[in-house]
Amino acid sequence: MSFAGPYYSSGQSVLVRADDSEINGVDDLASVKVAVQSNSSSGPALDEAAPDAEQVQFTDHASCVAALEAGQVDAYVVDQSLELSEVQSNDAVKIVGDPFTEDPYGIGLPKDSDAQEFVNTFLQTIYDDGTWNAIWEATIGTIIGGEAPEPPAIGSVPGSETDAATAAATD
Repeated sequence: MSFAGPYYSSGQSVLVRADDSEINGVDDLASVKVAVQSNSSSGPALDEAAPDAEQVQFTDHASCVAALEAGQVDAYVVDQSLELSEVQSNDAVKIVGDPFTEDPYGIGLPKDSDAQEFVNTFLQTIYDDGTWNAIWEATIGTIIGGEAPEPPAIGSVPGSETDAATAAATD
């Protein structure tokens, strides 16, 4: 399999109850109970970023949020894209701090597919004409505010390399 893009970059982040003023990011998770989804990348990422956090595993996103709201845990660590969706419709929680990992999002394609060039050309077009920024500002930007970040570099993730990206890396 190969990938086109990436078109978006997210990362593991921290969700807390809206009235919490003690936890402001991953550095504040030592010795507190933190919900993570079992068999997800959140547990290992939290082990590395906050090894003294007390991980409490749940089977799914809804269970983690419910445990946070009920006070069974003090925070929930998951990819910020899921947190953004949650805070958009749930005033009981908020995102604190910046993502502490980098998780690029790409479009999976069959290996050596001609579609990679087509999709990457489309992505480059919307990067260049401002459409990507407009989409970001109309979606994620309405939740977290601020200006759109620089889009991820096409071909910058293993499996997404293009002939042009490979040539640039060897020059």
